[in-house]
Amino acid sequence: MNRNVLIRMIEWNIGIKTDFLRSAGKHGKYFEDFFEKDEWREFIETYTNADYECIWDSLFIMSDLFRKVALLPIILDLYIRMMMTKMLLLILNVLKNCH
Repeated sequence: MNRNVLIRMIEWNIGIKTDFLRSAGKHGKYFEDFFEKDEWREFIETYTNADYECIWDSLFIMSDLFRKVALLPIILDLYIRMMMTKMLLLILNVLKNCH
């Protein structure tokens, strides 16, 4: 996992959440504004010292965070589709009962 890939995914996630009306800032300057406290702490933990174990821990934290951020748009899309389907079924049921 490359940190730049994680940063780009976070930037896209912020854009999707804000309809691309707000910026993550140059080099993620405003990332903290868009993260929950625990997510921000996770992101900070991806920066590590040169200790071998810390590097591996950082890598796993980075991949977990990437997975969370990358899945958010998919989850939102599925939720919206599910709600639209429920509404459509409700409308069809109402129309069926009107006849």
